[in-house]
Amino acid sequence: MDKDGNAHKATGAIFAPYNFTDAKVLLRPSFQQCPSVPVFYIIRTHPANIRWRSIIRSTWAGSLKLSLIFVLGVEKIGEVNELVELEAKKYDDLVVFDMIDSYSNMTLKSLNILSWIVRNCQAPRFFMQGDPDIVAFPDEIASYTSKLDANLVAVYGKCWKGARAHREDSSKWAVNSFIYASVTYPTYLAGGAWLFSPVTAERLLMALKKPLSYIHIDDMLISGIFAELMDIRRVCLKTVGYLYEFSWEKCHNDHVLAILQLEQHEILNTILNYRKASIECYSKRSS
Repeated sequence: MDKDGNAHKATGAIFAPYNFTDAKVLLRPSFQQCPSVPVFYIIRTHPANIRWRSIIRSTWAGSLKLSLIFVLGVEKIGEVNELVELEAKKYDDLVVFDMIDSYSNMTLKSLNILSWIVRNCQAPRFFMQGDPDIVAFPDEIASYTSKLDANLVAVYGKCWKGARAHREDSSKWAVNSFIYASVTYPTYLAGGAWLFSPVTAERLLMALKKPLSYIHIDDMLISGIFAELMDIRRVCLKTVGYLYEFSWEKCHNDHVLAILQLEQHEILNTILNYRKASIECYSKRSS
């Protein structure tokens, strides 16, 4: 509820061509259950984003053997791209859902990821779900999550507070007022990189038992509306954000966990600049 007693909720009922969380899995890694690791990483990518996946494997995720998967849809129902099949055989880190991979289906993809976690991936303490255009720092994330209670039902990331609903038809974020009536959204997390535990994934899915409209803005729907409905705490982190929000010249007590919305050519430089700044700050503190 907001201060005037109005609930932040969508109106109408879910409409989808099939069950929200029952998309067929066309390809999956060879492991039957996820390994027991501090953090398991799930990156959503389009089938054509082979270059992005290669960059991630060779940079910040290079040490994440068996604790990283890429989740894809398809470009044609029932068919897996031949290049994707070859990539899956080589790296054994792809999950392919039988759904058209498009921006309007991002909510379907994210909900099927949560369902996949509940069914197949309960061993990790935490998950980081994100987009390909990020840099995550696994050592810092492992250190941060080691101090958290995995039984606490919460989501962690960069918060958007008081964001206004877009009504312009030309905007990819447009949501009709008949679908979502409130002027502003509840506090939600940027979908580029956010953290949650297995118990939180299960609680988020429980929101599907309530009558809701399909909203394609998955981060707002899941970490905002669903979290509000299910009384899930949103923990706002200043250590997850955009490149312009961080200064490598200043030594901060809190290590950066993830940087969002980077271009391909910025990935490696961002990692190197952060590591250099971390070493310099450590030297200053030690001297």
